[in-house]
Amino acid sequence: MKIHLIRTENVDFSLLQEVVELLSQFNGSMTYHLSLHDLSFKDNNCVYQSLESLSDLHTKRVMSYSLNDEKESRSKFSLSIPSFPLRRKRKEGMNDLFIHHKLYRNYYDVGDNELVILLTDIANPLNWFSYGDCNNNAYIYTDEWEYYIASERKYPLAYQVVSNVLQLLMFDNYKEMMSKVHHKSVGCINDFCEDKRQIEMKMKMTDICLKCQKILRLKNINPSIISQSIETMFGVRSKMLSVEMFKSSRRDSRVIFCEKGNPVLVDLDNNKVKLTPLERTLYHFFIRNQEGVKQIQLADYKDELKLLYLEFSGQANLANITNSINMLIDVQENSFQEKLSKIRRKFQDVLGDDGGYKKYAIIKYEDERYAIKIDRSLIREYNFRA
Repeated sequence: MKIHLIRTENVDFSLLQEVVELLSQFNGSMTYHLSLHDLSFKDNNCVYQSLESLSDLHTKRVMSYSLNDEKESRSKFSLSIPSFPLRRKRKEGMNDLFIHHKLYRNYYDVGDNELVILLTDIANPLNWFSYGDCNNNAYIYTDEWEYYIASERKYPLAYQVVSNVLQLLMFDNYKEMMSKVHHKSVGCINDFCEDKRQIEMKMKMTDICLKCQKILRLKNINPSIISQSIETMFGVRSKMLSVEMFKSSRRDSRVIFCEKGNPVLVDLDNNKVKLTPLERTLYHFFIRNQEGVKQIQLADYKDELKLLYLEFSGQANLANITNSINMLIDVQENSFQEKLSKIRRKFQDVLGDDGGYKKYAIIKYEDERYAIKIDRSLIREYNFRA
Protein backbone atom coordinates (compact mmCIF):
# COMPACT_ATOMS: atom_id res chain seq x y z
CA MET A 1 0.00 0.00 0.00
CA LYS A 2 1.44 3.34 -1.06
CA ILE A 3 1.19 6.32 1.32
CA HIS A 4 1.94 9.78 -0.07
CA LEU A 5 3.16 12.50 2.30
CA ILE A 6 2.66 16.11 1.23
CA ARG A 7 2.84 19.49 3.00
CA THR A 8 1.44 22.99 3.04
CA GLU A 9 3.78 25.84 2.17
CA ASN A 10 5.13 26.78 5.61
CA VAL A 11 6.05 23.24 6.68
CA ASP A 12 9.77 22.74 6.06
CA PHE A 13 10.51 20.21 3.34
CA SER A 14 13.30 18.87 5.57
CA LEU A 15 10.72 17.94 8.23
CA LEU A 16 8.76 15.96 5.64
CA GLN A 17 11.97 14.21 4.60
CA GLU A 18 12.83 13.34 8.21
CA VAL A 19 9.40 11.81 8.82
CA VAL A 20 9.56 9.72 5.63
CA GLU A 21 13.13 8.63 6.41
CA LEU A 22 12.08 7.53 9.90
CA LEU A 23 9.01 5.63 8.68
CA SER A 24 10.98 3.96 5.88
CA GLN A 25 13.28 2.25 8.39
CA PHE A 26 10.50 -0.28 9.02
CA ASN A 27 9.83 -2.63 6.12
CA GLY A 28 6.54 -4.18 5.07
CA SER A 29 3.69 -3.80 2.62
CA MET A 30 3.34 -0.06 3.34
CA THR A 31 5.65 2.22 1.36
CA TYR A 32 6.00 5.96 1.93
CA HIS A 33 6.27 8.23 -1.07
CA LEU A 34 7.80 11.70 -1.04
CA SER A 35 7.29 13.47 -4.35
CA LEU A 36 10.53 14.24 -6.20
CA HIS A 37 8.97 17.61 -6.98
CA ASP A 38 8.92 20.00 -4.05
CA LEU A 39 5.17 20.34 -4.38
CA SER A 40 3.67 22.36 -1.56
CA PHE A 41 0.39 24.22 -1.36
CA LYS A 42 -0.18 27.85 -0.54
CA ASP A 43 -3.17 28.45 1.67
CA ASN A 44 -4.10 32.06 2.32
CA ASN A 45 -7.75 31.37 3.11
CA CYS A 46 -7.35 31.03 6.88
CA VAL A 47 -8.56 32.78 9.99
CA TYR A 48 -6.47 33.61 13.04
CA GLN A 49 -7.48 32.40 16.46
CA SER A 50 -6.24 33.72 19.80
CA LEU A 51 -5.78 31.06 22.50
CA GLU A 52 -6.19 32.64 25.91
CA SER A 53 -5.73 29.74 28.36
CA LEU A 54 -4.42 26.21 28.90
CA SER A 55 -7.96 24.94 28.37
CA ASP A 56 -8.05 26.52 24.90
CA LEU A 57 -4.74 24.86 24.05
CA HIS A 58 -5.22 21.38 25.51
CA THR A 59 -8.93 20.54 25.03
CA LYS A 60 -10.17 18.70 21.95
CA ARG A 61 -13.78 19.23 20.92
CA VAL A 62 -16.36 16.99 19.25
CA MET A 63 -18.61 17.96 16.35
CA SER A 64 -22.31 17.20 16.16
CA TYR A 65 -23.17 14.13 14.05
CA SER A 66 -25.94 16.16 12.42
CA LEU A 67 -23.67 18.65 10.67
CA ASN A 68 -24.48 18.14 6.99
CA ASP A 69 -21.08 19.17 5.66
CA GLU A 70 -19.33 16.71 8.01
CA LYS A 71 -21.61 13.66 7.81
CA GLU A 72 -19.24 11.63 5.68
CA SER A 73 -16.03 12.69 7.38
CA ARG A 74 -13.78 10.10 8.97
CA SER A 75 -11.14 10.75 11.56
CA LYS A 76 -9.37 9.06 11.27
CA PHE A 77 12.99 17.85 25.27
CA SER A 78 11.57 19.28 28.19
CA LEU A 79 8.11 20.50 27.52
CA SER A 80 7.76 24.13 26.57
CA ILE A 81 5.52 26.34 28.67
CA PRO A 82 3.01 28.27 26.54
CA SER A 83 2.83 32.02 26.87
CA PHE A 84 -0.68 33.35 26.36
CA PRO A 85 -2.28 34.60 24.27
CA LEU A 86 -1.10 32.22 21.52
CA ARG A 87 -1.87 33.18 17.92
CA ARG A 88 -2.84 30.24 15.74
CA LYS A 89 -3.69 29.99 12.06
CA ARG A 90 -6.65 27.70 11.37
CA LYS A 91 -9.45 26.73 9.01
CA GLU A 92 -13.16 27.25 9.68
CA GLY A 93 -14.23 23.70 8.70
CA MET A 94 -12.71 20.30 9.39
CA ASN A 95 -12.90 19.37 5.69
CA ASP A 96 -11.42 22.58 4.28
CA LEU A 97 -7.86 21.26 4.06
CA PHE A 98 -8.82 18.31 1.86
CA ILE A 99 -8.71 20.58 -1.20
CA HIS A 100 -4.93 20.01 -1.12
CA HIS A 101 -5.34 16.25 -1.26
CA LYS A 102 -7.69 16.57 -4.24
CA LEU A 103 -5.22 18.78 -6.12
CA TYR A 104 -2.37 16.38 -5.40
CA ARG A 105 -4.38 13.32 -6.45
CA ASN A 106 -5.41 14.97 -9.72
CA TYR A 107 -1.91 16.27 -10.49
CA TYR A 108 -0.18 12.92 -9.94
CA ASP A 109 -3.12 10.66 -10.89
CA VAL A 110 -3.02 8.96 -7.48
CA GLY A 111 -5.13 5.80 -7.21
CA ASP A 112 -8.19 5.67 -4.96
CA ASN A 113 -6.63 2.90 -2.84
CA GLU A 114 -3.50 4.95 -2.14
CA LEU A 115 -3.42 7.16 0.96
CA VAL A 116 -2.49 10.85 0.95
CA ILE A 117 -1.47 12.44 4.25
CA LEU A 118 -0.86 16.18 4.54
CA LEU A 119 1.48 17.74 7.11
CA THR A 120 0.24 21.25 7.81
CA ASP A 121 0.87 24.19 10.11
CA ILE A 122 -2.81 25.13 9.76
CA ALA A 123 -4.95 24.11 12.74
CA ASN A 124 -8.51 22.80 12.60
CA PRO A 125 -11.57 24.16 14.43
CA LEU A 126 -11.89 21.17 16.80
CA ASN A 127 -8.27 21.42 18.00
CA TRP A 128 -7.38 17.86 16.92
CA PHE A 129 -3.90 16.54 16.24
CA SER A 130 -5.10 14.96 12.99
CA TYR A 131 -8.20 14.18 10.97
CA GLY A 132 -9.23 11.88 8.09
CA ASP A 133 -12.02 11.69 5.52
CA CYS A 134 -13.80 8.86 3.67
CA ASN A 135 -11.47 8.99 0.67
CA ASN A 136 -8.17 7.77 2.14
CA ASN A 137 -7.02 11.28 3.01
CA ALA A 138 -5.81 12.65 6.33
CA TYR A 139 -3.98 15.70 7.65
CA ILE A 140 -1.72 16.13 10.67
CA TYR A 141 -1.11 19.40 12.51
CA THR A 142 2.66 19.94 12.79
CA ASP A 143 2.82 22.75 15.36
CA GLU A 144 2.63 22.97 19.19
CA TRP A 145 4.08 19.48 19.80
CA GLU A 146 6.63 21.02 22.16
CA TYR A 147 3.80 21.39 24.71
CA TYR A 148 3.08 17.63 24.70
CA ILE A 149 6.14 15.56 23.77
CA ALA A 150 9.72 16.29 24.92
CA SER A 151 11.35 15.18 21.66
CA GLU A 152 11.92 16.12 18.06
CA ARG A 153 8.70 16.64 16.11
CA LYS A 154 9.51 13.87 13.66
CA TYR A 155 8.70 11.22 16.30
CA PRO A 156 5.11 12.21 17.17
CA LEU A 157 4.44 13.07 13.52
CA ALA A 158 5.62 9.63 12.35
CA TYR A 159 3.46 8.03 15.04
CA GLN A 160 0.49 10.08 13.85
CA VAL A 161 1.03 8.95 10.26
CA VAL A 162 0.86 5.28 11.25
CA SER A 163 -2.11 5.68 13.60
CA ASN A 164 -4.01 7.59 10.90
CA VAL A 165 -3.34 4.82 8.39
CA LEU A 166 -4.85 2.26 10.77
CA GLN A 167 -7.83 4.49 11.59
CA LEU A 168 -8.56 5.11 7.91
CA LEU A 169 -8.70 1.33 7.47
CA MET A 170 -10.67 0.62 10.68
CA PHE A 171 -13.50 3.17 10.51
CA ASP A 172 -15.85 3.97 7.64
CA ASN A 173 -17.04 7.32 8.93
CA TYR A 174 -16.80 9.83 11.75
CA LYS A 175 -19.79 8.42 13.64
CA GLU A 176 -18.35 4.91 13.68
CA MET A 177 -14.98 6.18 14.82
CA MET A 178 -16.42 8.26 17.68
CA SER A 179 -18.44 5.25 18.87
CA LYS A 180 -15.31 3.06 19.01
CA VAL A 181 -12.53 5.35 20.27
CA HIS A 182 -11.62 5.32 23.97
CA HIS A 183 -12.90 8.49 25.58
CA LYS A 184 -11.09 7.40 28.75
CA SER A 185 -7.44 6.84 27.86
CA VAL A 186 -6.14 3.26 28.12
CA GLY A 187 -2.87 3.66 26.22
CA CYS A 188 -4.33 2.42 22.91
CA ILE A 189 -3.78 4.00 19.49
CA ASN A 190 -7.51 4.79 19.47
CA ASP A 191 -7.48 6.84 22.67
CA PHE A 192 -9.36 10.04 21.86
CA CYS A 193 -7.21 12.15 24.24
CA GLU A 194 -9.79 14.85 24.91
CA ASP A 195 -7.08 16.39 27.08
CA LYS A 196 -4.32 16.55 24.48
CA ARG A 197 -1.64 16.07 27.15
CA GLN A 198 -2.69 12.40 27.27
CA ILE A 199 -0.99 11.90 23.90
CA GLU A 200 2.30 11.29 25.73
CA MET A 201 0.91 8.23 27.54
CA LYS A 202 -0.67 7.02 24.30
CA MET A 203 2.66 7.15 22.49
CA LYS A 204 4.68 5.59 25.31
CA MET A 205 2.20 2.72 25.80
CA THR A 206 2.02 2.06 22.01
CA ASP A 207 -0.72 -0.52 22.41
CA ILE A 208 -3.65 -1.83 20.38
CA CYS A 209 -6.21 -3.02 22.91
CA LEU A 210 -8.20 -6.26 22.52
CA LYS A 211 -11.35 -4.45 21.35
CA CYS A 212 -9.42 -2.61 18.64
CA GLN A 213 -7.62 -5.81 17.63
CA LYS A 214 -11.06 -7.34 17.08
CA ILE A 215 -12.02 -4.43 14.80
CA LEU A 216 -8.84 -5.00 12.78
CA ARG A 217 -9.78 -8.67 12.32
CA LEU A 218 -13.41 -7.92 11.42
CA LYS A 219 -12.32 -5.37 8.81
CA ASN A 220 -9.99 -7.97 7.24
CA ILE A 221 -7.06 -5.58 7.31
CA ASN A 222 -3.90 -7.01 5.78
CA PRO A 223 -1.88 -8.65 8.62
CA SER A 224 1.31 -7.32 7.02
CA ILE A 225 0.04 -3.75 7.42
CA ILE A 226 -0.86 -4.39 11.06
CA SER A 227 2.53 -5.99 11.75
CA GLN A 228 4.46 -3.16 10.08
CA SER A 229 2.38 -0.53 11.90
CA ILE A 230 3.08 -2.11 15.29
CA GLU A 231 6.79 -2.46 14.51
CA THR A 232 6.93 1.18 13.39
CA MET A 233 5.16 2.53 16.47
CA PHE A 234 7.37 0.50 18.81
CA GLY A 235 10.44 1.59 16.85
CA VAL A 236 9.48 5.27 17.01
CA ARG A 237 8.75 4.92 20.72
CA SER A 238 12.12 3.23 21.31
CA LYS A 239 14.03 5.95 19.47
CA MET A 240 12.15 8.69 21.31
CA LEU A 241 12.79 7.09 24.72
CA SER A 242 16.47 6.47 23.98
CA VAL A 243 16.93 10.20 23.43
CA GLU A 244 15.11 10.96 26.71
CA MET A 245 17.26 8.45 28.63
CA PHE A 246 20.43 9.85 27.09
CA LYS A 247 19.49 13.37 28.13
CA SER A 248 18.75 12.28 31.69
CA SER A 249 22.09 10.41 31.94
CA ARG A 250 24.04 13.61 31.24
CA ARG A 251 26.81 11.70 29.46
CA ASP A 252 28.40 12.58 26.14
CA SER A 253 27.68 10.55 23.04
CA ARG A 254 30.24 9.02 20.75
CA VAL A 255 30.19 10.54 17.27
CA ILE A 256 30.77 8.94 13.90
CA PHE A 257 30.25 10.42 10.46
CA CYS A 258 28.14 8.81 7.75
CA GLU A 259 29.54 8.48 4.24
CA LYS A 260 28.06 11.88 3.33
CA GLY A 261 29.80 13.49 6.32
CA ASN A 262 26.79 14.07 8.57
CA PRO A 263 27.50 13.60 12.31
CA VAL A 264 25.79 10.59 13.89
CA LEU A 265 25.27 10.50 17.68
CA VAL A 266 25.93 6.83 18.39
CA ASP A 267 24.56 6.75 21.94
CA LEU A 268 21.33 8.45 20.90
CA ASP A 269 20.22 5.44 18.88
CA ASN A 270 22.47 6.54 15.99
CA ASN A 271 20.57 9.81 15.58
CA LYS A 272 21.85 11.58 12.48
CA VAL A 273 22.17 15.39 12.37
CA LYS A 274 21.54 16.27 8.73
CA LEU A 275 23.63 19.21 7.53
CA THR A 276 23.83 20.89 4.14
CA PRO A 277 27.12 20.57 2.18
CA LEU A 278 28.32 24.01 3.28
CA GLU A 279 27.31 23.33 6.90
CA ARG A 280 29.22 20.02 6.72
CA THR A 281 32.22 21.90 5.36
CA LEU A 282 32.25 24.23 8.36
CA TYR A 283 31.59 21.44 10.84
CA HIS A 284 34.44 19.26 9.59
CA PHE A 285 36.75 22.26 9.44
CA PHE A 286 36.24 22.88 13.16
CA ILE A 287 36.44 19.17 14.00
CA ARG A 288 39.89 19.16 12.38
CA ASN A 289 40.97 22.48 13.92
CA GLN A 290 40.43 21.51 17.54
CA GLU A 291 41.98 24.62 19.10
CA GLY A 292 39.53 26.85 17.28
CA VAL A 293 39.77 29.66 14.75
CA LYS A 294 38.66 33.28 14.87
CA GLN A 295 36.27 34.42 12.15
CA ILE A 296 38.76 37.00 10.93
CA GLN A 297 41.31 34.19 10.40
CA LEU A 298 39.09 32.06 8.15
CA ALA A 299 40.61 33.58 5.01
CA ASP A 300 43.92 31.93 5.96
CA TYR A 301 42.21 28.54 5.61
CA LYS A 302 40.52 29.22 2.28
CA ASP A 303 42.20 26.33 0.45
CA GLU A 304 41.28 23.82 3.17
CA LEU A 305 37.66 25.01 3.16
CA LYS A 306 37.50 24.75 -0.65
CA LEU A 307 38.78 21.16 -0.59
CA LEU A 308 36.23 20.20 2.07
CA TYR A 309 33.39 21.84 0.17
CA LEU A 310 34.51 20.15 -3.05
CA GLU A 311 34.25 16.79 -1.26
CA PHE A 312 30.86 17.40 0.36
CA SER A 313 29.07 19.35 -2.37
CA GLY A 314 29.78 16.98 -5.25
CA GLN A 315 30.02 20.04 -7.50
CA ALA A 316 32.44 20.12 -10.41
CA ASN A 317 31.99 23.85 -10.96
CA LEU A 318 35.03 25.38 -9.25
CA ALA A 319 33.70 28.91 -9.79
CA ASN A 320 30.57 28.15 -7.73
CA ILE A 321 32.65 26.49 -5.02
CA THR A 322 35.03 29.45 -4.85
CA ASN A 323 32.14 31.92 -4.70
CA SER A 324 30.47 30.05 -1.81
CA ILE A 325 33.72 29.88 0.17
CA ASN A 326 34.46 33.55 -0.50
CA MET A 327 31.06 34.44 0.94
CA LEU A 328 31.73 32.19 3.94
CA ILE A 329 35.07 33.79 4.87
CA ASP A 330 34.05 37.40 4.15
CA VAL A 331 33.50 39.10 7.53
CA GLN A 332 31.22 41.62 5.82
CA GLU A 333 28.80 38.86 4.79
CA ASN A 334 26.33 36.92 6.97
CA SER A 335 27.05 33.49 5.49
CA PHE A 336 29.33 32.27 8.32
CA GLN A 337 26.99 33.32 11.13
CA GLU A 338 23.94 31.94 9.31
CA LYS A 339 25.61 28.53 8.94
CA LEU A 340 26.64 28.50 12.62
CA SER A 341 23.10 29.33 13.70
CA LYS A 342 21.58 26.57 11.55
CA ILE A 343 24.09 23.97 12.77
CA ARG A 344 23.42 24.96 16.38
CA ARG A 345 19.67 24.75 15.84
CA LYS A 346 19.93 21.25 14.36
CA PHE A 347 21.89 19.94 17.35
CA GLN A 348 19.47 21.74 19.65
CA ASP A 349 16.53 20.00 17.96
CA VAL A 350 18.12 16.62 18.74
CA LEU A 351 19.55 17.30 22.20
CA GLY A 352 17.10 19.84 23.63
CA ASP A 353 17.47 23.35 24.97
CA ASP A 354 19.18 22.57 28.28
CA GLY A 355 22.69 23.36 27.02
CA GLY A 356 23.88 19.83 26.22
CA TYR A 357 23.96 20.63 22.51
CA LYS A 358 26.75 23.18 23.05
CA LYS A 359 29.40 20.45 23.27
CA TYR A 360 28.59 19.39 19.71
CA ALA A 361 27.86 22.73 18.04
CA ILE A 362 30.34 25.41 16.95
CA ILE A 363 30.49 27.88 19.83
CA LYS A 364 32.18 31.29 20.15
CA TYR A 365 34.52 31.73 23.14
CA GLU A 366 35.52 34.89 25.00
CA ASP A 367 38.77 35.26 23.05
CA GLU A 368 36.75 35.37 19.76
CA ARG A 369 37.73 31.80 18.79
CA TYR A 370 35.09 29.48 17.37
CA ALA A 371 35.49 25.81 18.26
CA ILE A 372 33.70 22.50 18.88
CA LYS A 373 34.09 21.54 22.52
CA ILE A 374 33.51 17.79 22.31
CA ASP A 375 36.29 15.48 23.54
CA ARG A 376 37.95 14.18 20.38
CA SER A 377 38.30 10.71 21.93
CA LEU A 378 34.53 10.40 21.38
CA ILE A 379 34.93 10.83 17.62
CA ARG A 380 35.31 7.42 15.98
CA GLU A 381 36.48 6.36 12.54
CA TYR A 382 37.15 9.79 11.05
CA ASN A 383 37.93 9.07 7.40
CA PHE A 384 37.62 12.47 5.71
CA ARG A 385 41.01 13.68 4.51
CA ALA A 386 40.24 16.55 2.14
